[in-house]
Amino acid sequence: MTTNTQQIDTVVPQGGVPHKDVPKAALIAAGLLLAVSIALAGTARLHGDIAVAPPAADKVESRALIFRDRADRGIAVLDGTTGAVVADLSPGTHGFVRGMLRGLSRDRFVHGVGAEVPFTLTRWSDGRYSLSDPATGSTLHLAAYGFANVHEFAAFLPGPAEQAAQPKEARP
Repeated sequence: MTTNTQQIDTVVPQGGVPHKDVPKAALIAAGLLLAVSIALAGTARLHGDIAVAPPAADKVESRALIFRDRADRGIAVLDGTTGAVVADLSPGTHGFVRGMLRGLSRDRFVHGVGAEVPFTLTRWSDGRYSLSDPATGSTLHLAAYGFANVHEFAAFLPGPAEQAAQPKEARP
């Protein structure tokens, strides 16, 4: 009696653990979720910009600021009205301020504006800070980048900078 035995080869991926196929229903659900997400994003884009405005607040203090590059790669922060030195940023320090200025400078370059027009740093009654560029019309709400980063700009205003650390509502 001869037995005809067939040997079945099992494919084992690298690592020695055989894998199971992903269920077809899970793949279909993931595809549908992706399609719905793309459709919603496309619909929002076609119907115009959807922007959430920050809540209304009163301006507490504001200062025009000019940022000048120094030969040693530092940055001099000047009062835009008097020309007085507000701060002197040493090379390699204040990374958040430097990053924001790179983006704003690029925007000014695109609009054909130089560094002579001062930026406006504002502290609002609800504790928010914003940096506006009257030359391009852009405004950055600094809390969106983290409360720790707000301190770097808050120091450029003559008022109390400690309010920048915490928003009005309690943080856990």
